[in-house]
Amino acid sequence: MGFYRLYFFFYLDGSLEEEPFLKEAQDRGISIILEPTVYIQTRANSFKHFRSISWISRSEGISLSVMPNSPFTISKESAWSEIYKFIQYHPMYTQVKNDTKQTSMYNQFLCHADFARGFKTPRNLEPWNLEPWKQDKGCWGFVRGGCN
Repeated sequence: MGFYRLYFFFYLDGSLEEEPFLKEAQDRGISIILEPTVYIQTRANSFKHFRSISWISRSEGISLSVMPNSPFTISKESAWSEIYKFIQYHPMYTQVKNDTKQTSMYNQFLCHADFARGFKTPRNLEPWNLEPWKQDKGCWGFVRGGCN
């Protein structure tokens, strides 16, 4: 019995790519048992408001690293909807044990969208790092802490 690594790419636009190997095996009547490992990766053009959205590990915990296209002209509700669609079922998000993670990340997002350009940093706080493990302290609480 041989082991093969198969890759399937499911994109947010609903398209799917799979390796031809799988179809050929099925056509020959070979049973394939899949033990998937899931990685979420997006195409660069998958988002309207962002250049990229990805999970990163930081010393304090995981963080959603968000690179906005036009940081201070975005529709906040539409942009948050795009972020939430990305995170809501992602295992990096669902494994976080914090009852306030959704409101915490939303308030961090609002802080970045409304105030990040006013902070004295080389890149005006880009990327925006949204940390689901942080307890919610309200938008103004995050503003006082530099958005995180």
